[in-house]
Amino acid sequence: MLWFSKKRQSEKGFSLIESLLATAIVGIGFVGVYSLVALSEQFTKWAISRQKLQLTANQILDVIEGDLANIDNYNLTLTTCTDPGATTTVSLLRSFEWCTVMSNEVGAAGATNVRSITITTPAIGQRNVLIQLEGHNGRAQIIMERTYAL
Repeated sequence: MLWFSKKRQSEKGFSLIESLLATAIVGIGFVGVYSLVALSEQFTKWAISRQKLQLTANQILDVIEGDLANIDNYNLTLTTCTDPGATTTVSLLRSFEWCTVMSNEVGAAGATNVRSITITTPAIGQRNVLIQLEGHNGRAQIIMERTYAL
């Protein structure tokens, strides 16, 4: 019997407390990795929204640039997409179209989002175009300003 008790004392292994402690450390590590994955996914969504806003802003600038001589000063707000109905005003039709595109691509404007297009005439023969587009309550934001000579 003495030989058996000496053998048990010399055997090495993990105790229950050591196993529980190792499991807790691994669990904390998994929680940390999961949090980083969730945060990374959120940043990726914001980056994709920003790219979509950039594409939409470039498309808007292309349309405006093509018809710049016929566009007067105006300020369009693209936060609520209101169908102009039978209105023949080009700016209202375009604002509805652009608002619909952004709502489909990025989502509806949040309460704090700014989505506007402002065209001014700073001097004779010039048009200044300022586009501000936001998504995800300001986390994805594009501000573009260009001045064109007529």
